[in-house]
Amino acid sequence: MGWNYACHIQEVASAGKSAYPIPLFVNAWTIYPKDPIPGKYPSGGPNARMLDIYQLAAPAIDVLAVDNYNEDYISKLKEYDRNDNPIFVPEAVALFRGEKWSGPAKAFYTLAEYDAICFSPFAIDNYSVYNEKHPLREAYKVLKNLMPLIVKKHGTGQMRGFM
Repeated sequence: MGWNYACHIQEVASAGKSAYPIPLFVNAWTIYPKDPIPGKYPSGGPNARMLDIYQLAAPAIDVLAVDNYNEDYISKLKEYDRNDNPIFVPEAVALFRGEKWSGPAKAFYTLAEYDAICFSPFAIDNYSVYNEKHPLREAYKVLKNLMPLIVKKHGTGQMRGFM
């Protein structure tokens, strides 16, 4: 199933790139460790088990992007940090049950430790992000100020992240 989905995505991506030569990514619904049975997640999608298949069958796709809602956030990043697949997190949970706000830590960690090209929390509107005291607001202000340094050090191995 993964091979056929990837082949179809390749056709669509190739046609798109012939009109607009821009980078393309596909979101990957990850496999949850507590429920790893195909069918409980979109098993033909670009999950970590299918990374090699997607890269072979759909070379027009530039990034297999990990939607990371997992409690073990770091292990999911590691699954996608291979085969020259840049880390791109289009969706990440900003809060787990009982945790303090973890979105800011995940943003800093992902950008620094994995030289990520994107980190985007999902459903932050559910947590009153527009509140002036929301930690993501402050974290993104700091990231904006750090961006020239992050860009300069990106890919050099000179950044470290911790969480």
